[in-house]
Amino acid sequence: MAFKVGDEVRFAGARGVVDQGAYESTGLRTTAYVVLMSDGPDEGRTLVAKASELTPAAFSNGDRVRDDSTEYTVEAGPFMGHSEWYAVKAEDGKVFSSAGVLLTLVEHATETVKVGDRVRVVKDDPCLRTGEFVGLVGTVESTTGAAGTPRYLVRFGSAGHGSRNGEWYCAEVEPVDEPQADTYEYNGVTYDLTARYRDADGDYWSFVRVGDTVRGMYSCFDRDASGAVDEHSTTLRDAVYRYGPLTRV
Repeated sequence: MAFKVGDEVRFAGARGVVDQGAYESTGLRTTAYVVLMSDGPDEGRTLVAKASELTPAAFSNGDRVRDDSTEYTVEAGPFMGHSEWYAVKAEDGKVFSSAGVLLTLVEHATETVKVGDRVRVVKDDPCLRTGEFVGLVGTVESTTGAAGTPRYLVRFGSAGHGSRNGEWYCAEVEPVDEPQADTYEYNGVTYDLTARYRDADGDYWSFVRVGDTVRGMYSCFDRDASGAVDEHSTTLRDAVYRYGPLTRV
């Protein structure tokens, strides 16, 4: 978000006014501002702040804001009590109060992500599994989390909750353009029909859908043999039973 000289901002948990900027800081290697602090422990001092570290001093009704890992919509405020606070609404319609110092403005349109979208995890649950699911691509199953919990339930595979081949609630995701893989699940294992598999004898298998059945053809070499698959080819189930286990290559 861009600011101009004279704008009231919040930085490091306190208020200030933009005194200089924006400019490209060679030391910080990013866009920066000089902020004259108006309260807090640095009151009266000028501090250098990255653009990403600044938020507006006050939010407007309708703004999308983030409190820790959950996004809300500002309903009313600011109000003054022990500290500045706002009334914010969660995705399920419940309204909460949140201290202004804890809120940051959300500029990206995360509300465009919907159930069924293919996404890449940018930030997973910061409280329990920081980084474990970051970078994984999966399918959004839910975009609504309870207050104080991550927002997106993303499924990566057929395993259970908490597995990298299962599902997990994630705080931030981004849409990906790649199409969803053509997969087939058998006996608890998900097979990617766009990949090749090697059996216990060392042969390579390619699988395609033939009507309602997944069938495959094998080759002694690591090559795509899907062009030879027809309605008389070996089913994936028979391939697993007779030549398995099948290992993706």
